[in-house]
Amino acid sequence: MSSPTQSTGENSLPVFESTSTDPYDRHEYTLVFKNGKKVKSDDYTTIRNMWFQWCGMGSCSHIDVSDIPSKKKKGSGGF
Repeated sequence: MSSPTQSTGENSLPVFESTSTDPYDRHEYTLVFKNGKKVKSDDYTTIRNMWFQWCGMGSCSHIDVSDIPSKKKKGSGGF
């Protein structure tokens, strides 16, 4: 994890810099609508954009975030 750098301005907040450019794919996101409809995505940006598009109209309930099970590498024998 990187340490924050201080932004400038009267009401400044800490700004964090990325330490990796690798894709982050450990979660699955489910946008749940008030009518029971669900939309799944493994891309945070997509779900976030959908939230802002649809929830501004009051039709969203919440977003479920689920861990994606890690893919275990199968060994070639041994112990």
